[in-house]
Amino acid sequence: MQIIDGTIVDPHRRRMIGVAGAIAEHLWQDGWIEDFWPEGNMSESDWQMAGCEPDQPDDAFWRAIDSVSRMFRVDGPMWPVVLREARRLIVESR
Repeated sequence: MQIIDGTIVDPHRRRMIGVAGAIAEHLWQDGWIEDFWPEGNMSESDWQMAGCEPDQPDDAFWRAIDSVSRMFRVDGPMWPVVLREARRLIVESR
């Protein structure tokens, strides 16, 4: 278990947090989840949060990708939130 902002987060959820931003950005740019590949699309801190060395995904990483992708489906309940936040972060980073 790891503590993030005072909350205990289990390893699977921690990995989900690590991959969520990269997946959201990929989907926002009209990518398909089936086309998502983490290499070159995730920061070093994202890889660390996901519990992997950069560009070395393991099975637990891919399970986190699967969990996040189900949440972020375009017709899913989280998509409007993801879209808003992705746009905000991208504009803010310019």
